Amino acid sequence: MHHFGSILLIFWILIGSASGQSIESRSSDWFFRSWETEDGLPSNSILEVTQTSDGYLWLGSNGLLRFNGHEFEPIPLQDILDLPSREIRAMFQDRNGRVWTAFERGPLVGLGEDNFLVFGESEGLPEKRVHSITDDDEGGLWVAYYDEICHIADNKVISRKLPNRTPVGETPRLLCDDMDRIWLANGGRLHLRKEGKFHLIAEFKDSSLRMTKASQGGLWVTVDSQLIHLDSENQISPEVSLPDSSQVTNLLEDSKGAIWICTQTNGLFRYADKRLEAIPTSYPWVEGITEDHEGNIWVGTFGGGLNVIKSRAVQLSDPQISPPSPP
Repeated sequence: MHHFGSILLIFWILIGSASGQSIESRSSDWFFRSWETEDGLPSNSILEVTQTSDGYLWLGSNGLLRFNGHEFEPIPLQDILDLPSREIRAMFQDRNGRVWTAFERGPLVGLGEDNFLVFGESEGLPEKRVHSITDDDEGGLWVAYYDEICHIADNKVISRKLPNRTPVGETPRLLCDDMDRIWLANGGRLHLRKEGKFHLIAEFKDSSLRMTKASQGGLWVTVDSQLIHLDSENQISPEVSLPDSSQVTNLLEDSKGAIWICTQTNGLFRYADKRLEAIPTSYPWVEGITEDHEGNIWVGTFGGGLNVIKSRAVQLSDPQISPPSPP
């Protein structure tokens, strides 16, 4: 296995030994290193980020890329599948390690270790923009569009209308929690799938909702600029408020229990031990986020490329280790 994470830690910290830009802020306990077009990215807009078991980071941008800590490798899906669009709008790694990508237009593509799967109009999926993807414990895939949800199981597609209208400017979001329950957030409403149907659990008027799994059970949810915890009994506990008009785009709970909150206008925040702190990034519009196998946080920005976030307390154990080579 290519041990990407541990080697990369040394790679990007060594001043002058790697491409990218390292920025520290005296007012923050955190700093970032960024990779932009001058470092090999085809675009400075990275909407999706995930890491596969072989250590590669997969990036959704104007095309699909993977990154080994040294160079960016485009994945030429357009050449293989004659796709009508290059722009990736949603990306999801299922529990089997397959990376699913959805483009501005065209089919849903699932990349495995040695093959790929394609679901398009001929398989029953609509020719519309995908907004969110998740999977379930039975191997099924759930795909959310503006006005419907499609369930893919046993190579069959079942479509159903959303339980409520999607407001203009909003997008429906899907999530499978640690109890293997499927959640839908749309138009200020949280729905939970039970007995084959989505049931309304909580309503927040026409608020914008984002959600992620909570390790202590239930969900972390942002309601506009407020973070709340919805426990496994569906009881709501307010946690903290972000600056007004933050426009949350994404959430992540890391392996230490900290909550990372991506926003469109105010950058990145971290919430831990009842403390909210602003985290420096190369650009205030932050979209994709993931935690790698070594506990590093990676974010994709809409204009500032790829960032890795580290604590300023990090120490080098062996400054002589070289950058990783492509496997």
